[in-house]
Formats: sequence, C-alpha cells, structure tokens
Amino acid sequence: MNTKKSYFSPYTKILKIIIIFLFILNLTNLFAFVRKTSDLSKGPLYGKNMYIPYMIYYNFPGLRATGGKKFEFQYHISLYYTNDFHIDIVLNKYGYLDYVIRHRDYESLNIELGTSFYILKNLQVGMDMRLISYYGGFLDNIIETFHSAFGFPNGGREFSHQNQVHINISNNNNVDLSLERSTVSFGDIDLWVKYTFFQRRWISLAAVGAFKIPSGRISEISGSGYPDFAIGILGDFKPVWILSLYLQAGLVVPFDSFLQCVDSKPYPMFNGLVGVELNPTDFFSLVVQFNIRSSPLKCSIEYSHYYFRNTDYLSLPQINTLVGFIFRYKGYKWQFYVEEDSFTNAGVDITLNLMFLHSIKGL
Repeated sequence: MNTKKSYFSPYTKILKIIIIFLFILNLTNLFAFVRKTSDLSKGPLYGKNMYIPYMIYYNFPGLRATGGKKFEFQYHISLYYTNDFHIDIVLNKYGYLDYVIRHRDYESLNIELGTSFYILKNLQVGMDMRLISYYGGFLDNIIETFHSAFGFPNGGREFSHQNQVHINISNNNNVDLSLERSTVSFGDIDLWVKYTFFQRRWISLAAVGAFKIPSGRISEISGSGYPDFAIGILGDFKPVWILSLYLQAGLVVPFDSFLQCVDSKPYPMFNGLVGVELNPTDFFSLVVQFNIRSSPLKCSIEYSHYYFRNTDYLSLPQINTLVGFIFRYKGYKWQFYVEEDSFTNAGVDITLNLMFLHSIKGL
C-alpha cells in the first residue's frame, strides 16, 4: 500500500501543477480577451455644480476623453435635488451668542436636458440647458430631528426658521446674489466641443472648449447674466480592464471679469477633476470622483471653519466628493450620485443627481 502511494505521488503533483497552470493561462487569456475587445468604462460622472457662486457660471460637467462612433447621437435628462444651509454664529467676548449672519437657507430642484453628436469619431459637440427652481423645502424638520437623534451638530439650523428661502451671499465682486422668495426660471445654455487628439487602448487625451449663452437671470439666481468661455484638457486612463482613471483640468473665464462697462467682476476659475472607476462588468460601475474648483468670488466676512481660520468666506477652493453608480444596458445608461464638499465646506450641504441617457449609435 505504501509502495503504491509513493509510486503515484510524483505524477499526482505534476498533474495538479499542469491543471493549475492551464487554469491560470486560461484566466489570463480571458482577461486579455476582455481587455482587448471591450471597454467597460462608463465614467466620469456627468453633472453641474449646484453651489450658487459656481452654478451661475460655466462648469466642466465631466466629459470622457475617449472618442465615440461617427454620427452617434446622445440625449439625456438629469434631475438635481439640492439642500443648502449656511450661517455664521458670532459670539461675544463672554462666549455667548451675539448675533447670527444668515447666508443660505433653501432647497432646489433643477431639471437638465442635454444632447451631443459625434460629427467624427474624434469630434463631438454638445449642448445642455436647465430649469432652475428655489423653494423653502420640506426636509428641514426631518434633517434637524435626524441630527438631534444621533447627537450630530445642526450647523446652526436651530437659529433659523424652517422651510423658507433665504439667499444673501455678500461678496466683493459686485455680484448680487440675494433672493427671499420661491422662484422658477430658465437657466443658462452651455455649448461645448470636444476633440480627441490621441487615443490608444489604455489612454485617451482630448481638448475641450465651451461657451455659455446667458439665458439665465441674476435676479432669479439662475445665471450670471453674462457669457462665459472655457478651455480644458481631458485624460482617460485604463491601466487594467477593471479600473479606469479620469483627469481633467480647465480654465473658465466670465466675460464680466474683464468688461469695463459692468460692475460685476468675478475671477477666472480653475476647474479640475480626478476620478476612479471600478467597472467589473459592462452593466455596472462604481465611481468616486473629486471636483476641484477655485472660487470666482471673495468677501470680507471671516469664514468659520474647523481647519481654516481668519479666511474670507468665499475664498477657499471647492473640493467636492462625488460617489456614484452607473448602469449601462445596450444604448441606455442610468447614473446616480451623491455630492458633498466635506473638506473646505465651500459648497452646498448635499446634492443628489439622477440621470437617464440614451445613445443612438452611428457608423
């Protein structure tokens, strides 16, 4: 019995090694096949920044550098829900409440319609338009109750009346951002063009230009009232078939920043994006994205922040965190993300986005 066992043992080990080797080889070939024949990437997350000092100007929405198919047409409808609240609590020298400065207290529900078209495989044009609304909201009581139940700070919500519209963003740039009523108005129209000038299996690079038609109104806080133009560069990187990386950088210049005949003088803005996408299947992707922007406005009010002291209220850069899911089936795509500025607090409390997109394939 022992002789028989020792006789077959070396062959059994060799057979196991061969089976494992063939399995690894087959798995590697499978991965290579998927990588060569399929592009499972679906990002980055596409959306508009709904923080008022940025929303009234053009923002890069999160475009793919990768080209498409000639004559491919896309259209999408996107819904944004925003809840925003910010006050400054001023204490006297004894540590007691002296007074409160209210800046923002509102909810917003915005609808976006957009289209794009590939004139060539590496040349795409697009347009986005929006309907902007502000209202008192209905979640103030729920949010305060939730914070109180778990011992979270309310951020001063207890010092403000619930469910009302109050916007008063003071700034040194003579941009009138004040509103005390519910309103619905047509927003700006964004036109953009993208040219993919380099594309390989694992990297794509593109240049983008944009122009904002000022169809929104500053009196309704749905636009700045002046055109903007923007230029930028996009990069998609796919080091492995299951992972995609996105980098973007651009410059946005409002026309009224250099027009001598107007009072408003916003600053040119940097727009950046860093995104990581986990795309295990063609149907589903998980995207974590950081939208980085410099501020177009400044003011003389000190900003009460845990880490940044004696800083102007509007001068800190915005570093928004977006966590989202993208689902794709044939020519249809669904996107959902949650957006919040958790680093510098230079943004709204929270924005939720839901988007539906349909692609009609070309050549």
